[in-house]
Amino acid sequence: MKKQYLLLYIAALLLLPACTGESRRMQALLEQAEEMNRTDQPFLSDSIGKALVRHYDHWWHSRNLRMRAYYMLGCAYRDMGEAPAAIHYYNIAAEQADTTSKKCDYATLFRVYGQMAMIYGQQNMPQEELSAWDAYSKYALLSGDTLNNIYGYAMKGGPYYVLNDTMMVVHIANNAHEMYLKHGYVKQASDVYHNIIYIYLKNRKNEDAKPLMDSFEKESGVFDKDGNIESGRELYYSFKGLYYLGTNKIDSAEYFYRKLSTTDYHYEANKGLFAIYQQKQNVDSVIKYASTTIDALIQWETKRQANAVIQSSAMYKYERNQNAAIRSAQRAERYKVCSLFILLLVFFLFRHYRKRIKQEKEKLQLLNQQYLDATREHELLVEEFQILKRNYNNSDKNAETMALMEKKQQHIAQLEKNLKKYQSELNLLSYKKREELLTRNEVITYFNNKKDITPNWEVPRPEKWKSLMDVYAKYMPHVVAKMDKAELSKQERLVTILTYLKVNPSVIAHLLGTSCSRVSNAKKNVCRKLFAEEDSRKLRERLIDLECENEVKILYISENK
Repeated sequence: MKKQYLLLYIAALLLLPACTGESRRMQALLEQAEEMNRTDQPFLSDSIGKALVRHYDHWWHSRNLRMRAYYMLGCAYRDMGEAPAAIHYYNIAAEQADTTSKKCDYATLFRVYGQMAMIYGQQNMPQEELSAWDAYSKYALLSGDTLNNIYGYAMKGGPYYVLNDTMMVVHIANNAHEMYLKHGYVKQASDVYHNIIYIYLKNRKNEDAKPLMDSFEKESGVFDKDGNIESGRELYYSFKGLYYLGTNKIDSAEYFYRKLSTTDYHYEANKGLFAIYQQKQNVDSVIKYASTTIDALIQWETKRQANAVIQSSAMYKYERNQNAAIRSAQRAERYKVCSLFILLLVFFLFRHYRKRIKQEKEKLQLLNQQYLDATREHELLVEEFQILKRNYNNSDKNAETMALMEKKQQHIAQLEKNLKKYQSELNLLSYKKREELLTRNEVITYFNNKKDITPNWEVPRPEKWKSLMDVYAKYMPHVVAKMDKAELSKQERLVTILTYLKVNPSVIAHLLGTSCSRVSNAKKNVCRKLFAEEDSRKLRERLIDLECENEVKILYISENK
């Protein structure tokens, strides 16, 4: 006994350095990722984030470490432009935090909510953005960060402005201004009136806007000695132009709008110059800037829509489907006479063939159920036989046990014959029938629901992958037989099956925890091994052709017999 403990102790000593080394490496990787995020270095892939999550997403690691790992994975998807995935992992990161513990990492938690708020703002989801800024402000205060606590509160003015609640915008700005000044943040205090200045100018309240503009220009610290604002904030020049236009200082207004025209704010600049030349009654310039304003507006709208599609295609899929359904209903209304005729024709044909279809369907269901029942019974009997065999070997080997074992063995042999018979009958079914049975299977339904990454998305467990391969082998035996002969790897098999199910390559990569390039290489390998070619674009069609080709061969042999 002492010798066993000694061996265990030696094994632990040998494994300890390896475990400690891996822990240090992952800690360094986590710190490196956080430094990249702090210094605005974009993540080019999700590989670092996934590695961190794989390492830290275990019960023996602290909740804070798990939160930091998921936060980095969310930031990776943020930089890759995959907003739904970013929000998904930010939510998981927030769920890791134990806010009842004194050791909770509130500093990371409030930053998680800040990133969520930014994405919601880009997605034009003001209510969700407000909730995220509330959480940001709350957890910043709990972390002892007063500046970010006020900042989170002040940022709520943006979504309220989108909601057209100008009273709340003014209320929040005034409160944030007082809070900043109370804690000595003069520059930040002068910066909170951005939205209010525009509201005043838009409503021609120039006298109310002027003191706020003066405070911003003198105290914010975002202007250089020549009066140029820092990069990224040039839109303020349009405020200046609008102010001077409202106070009838046309030359000053033109100066700022022309200054704005050298930046990316072409629409605002052209719109301001159009208003100036309207006031000057310069017809030629009015015509010129009317045209350039329209062009700039079209460019801005095109860019905005393109960005919205890229960032939120998955998040708004339901809404797009709803719109498609509405358009479909409208088309159906326009052609209802034709639709009614087609419906009556289909109904007539259905009644004509209903009996034959029903019988064929019942036959398929019975065959499928017999196969499933036989499979389950076979597994159970094999397990019972193994138990009897172990007991027989460990006991006095009585004749009753031996007889029971023989009976079980005979039953197992009979079931195996039945299984081969059922599988042969399935093989003789047309490809379309087998495809229909395949698509009804609950495992296939599970993977079909994985075609889009949603906020509740989870990676399939190992047993799901095994069930997927078993079900595919059952209904598509000819392809699987060729896979076996070609000795495809497990990953190549899974890529092949998921491609057959029409799963997007990027989602396949996400499901398998690999990269899109590896999925592409796997598809090429499959095409080379199965079909002696490397063009993977028609892999699914080739798989169907292979199954149908064997179907024809079997049918031909059966008819000859």
